[in-house]
Amino acid sequence: MYSGIDYSGEFREVEIGRLTYRVYESNVAVVVECAKDIVEAVIPATIENGIPVTKIGDRAFAQCERLKRVTLPQLDLDRYLNDEKYFEEIGTNAFYQCHSLEEILIPEKVHTIGHGAFAQCSSLKRVEFEDVECPPYMCPYAFAGCESLAYVTPVRNASEGLFDECKSLTDLPLQDCVGKIEERCFAHCTSLKEVVISENIMAIESLAFRSCFNLKKVAFERPDGWIWSSMYSGGKALDLGDPERNAKMLRTMDFDDGVSGWHRKL
Repeated sequence: MYSGIDYSGEFREVEIGRLTYRVYESNVAVVVECAKDIVEAVIPATIENGIPVTKIGDRAFAQCERLKRVTLPQLDLDRYLNDEKYFEEIGTNAFYQCHSLEEILIPEKVHTIGHGAFAQCSSLKRVEFEDVECPPYMCPYAFAGCESLAYVTPVRNASEGLFDECKSLTDLPLQDCVGKIEERCFAHCTSLKEVVISENIMAIESLAFRSCFNLKKVAFERPDGWIWSSMYSGGKALDLGDPERNAKMLRTMDFDDGVSGWHRKL
């Protein structure tokens, strides 16, 4: 359920604790800034006289290098069932380069994690979503450069650069519903060794597994019907029966070679 909150119009800013909130005419609050030496942040569900905190704003915690713990607002079920406003979004680069942050729990009904939201959080090891059946939409590069990231609750879209340089990932944290692995999604994930491509995946874009140097085997649940798309030709059928050969081709798939990606015919 996406509430379509209006963040335009007049606003005022209020400082509570070590956080600054922007309160809009639509009677919602957004975290927009914090003290740069903050170590722990507990974000309430509401401020003042019940104004709901609905979003972490763009770059709100960016480069807070001492930040170790963040508690995001938990879903108020009554508010949700009554179609009232609740915490639903993490903005662009919201936690960019928070090098001390080690884990994060994303509350239920958060619908979007913004571009580069947790990019280069070098100590981030674990990301969990309370709503495991419907995790948020992941914008490109949301976790890029999180080199310690070893566990993520499976996501429902594999966007561009999502896990680029996540060097501690050992498998693909993807739900069965994922239909496409976008450009650079798992590039430089050097702990990937053997992966299985789900039968529901219909496309793999160029550079998706670029420079995954230790990726030795890639098996396809549906190896039939795949075509190699090229900017120089209309496409070429692929034989994906050999997992070792598959891995080598995916590791080196590159625009420079004219390969725009692989896709499977229906």
